[in-house]
Amino acid sequence: MDWPRAKTILIIAFLVLNVVLAVQLYLLPMFDLSARPLSPEAIEQLLEGKGAELAVTLPRRGPTAPFALLSTPAYSDREITTIARDLLGGNAARVAPGGSLGAEAAVSYRGDGGQLVVVTARGLVSYENQGAAGGVSTLSAEEAARKAAVFVRERIGETGFVFEGVTPLEPGGFRVDYLQRFRGSYVFPGYITLVVKSEGVVAMWMHRLRVSFETGSARRILSAHEAVLSLVNHRQNAGEAGDLAVQKMDFGFHSPIYDTVDPTWRGVPVWRIHTSRGEFFINAHSGVLEAR
Repeated sequence: MDWPRAKTILIIAFLVLNVVLAVQLYLLPMFDLSARPLSPEAIEQLLEGKGAELAVTLPRRGPTAPFALLSTPAYSDREITTIARDLLGGNAARVAPGGSLGAEAAVSYRGDGGQLVVVTARGLVSYENQGAAGGVSTLSAEEAARKAAVFVRERIGETGFVFEGVTPLEPGGFRVDYLQRFRGSYVFPGYITLVVKSEGVVAMWMHRLRVSFETGSARRILSAHEAVLSLVNHRQNAGEAGDLAVQKMDFGFHSPIYDTVDPTWRGVPVWRIHTSRGEFFINAHSGVLEAR
């Protein structure tokens, strides 16, 4: 038997199989949508046949969208001092020689009552009230949202962030989330997360990105209906069984936070789809599943 030839044939066969699987997992939703555009009504019939339910009215937006250009803010010493004083008050004092948050170099400030602010080199701002009591929190979700809103308004100011939701925490208190918006669309890597208890905000993390649009990059985007169909196709191709109910959809830009030599990177336009099976991000240009 010619073993070298047989080995070559097996390698080629596996490569062809990998290409076929990749097409099924990533390209089928895009080809299925772009080659034969369907009306929303036709897509709804397809979704019903695939076990997908639209529990909300899907949003509409313009037919094209560009890429976003994202970068992390490199705050100057003066900007860091302003951030610290806004969060801690006029008695904020820098802690020498700085500090760290995880593996990142950081600048730390302390205020009255055990309050601490840390700002990292990539623009992540954290706040902690180390003097807060550790008792059981009795406030409601509505009260937590109000306390968070007052904190954001009085200590952070006009930020370009919008309220996202409230989540209960154990053993008490709530997590309150805000997301960054730019020209009417979400910037999903930008966020403010607050931990709120009866005594007020006891911790906060903020990451505000600098955002612009890439000139000349506008392309046709999938409609909300097409994005849902793309998600259902991805799930079927991956062998994920079970019905799915779409509960909410948002349009925005998605990307990991990169730490590269180039300080600016692309954020892709996406549809964020909240479902009974979790949260998914579908690339609005291609239909590819970006994250879940």
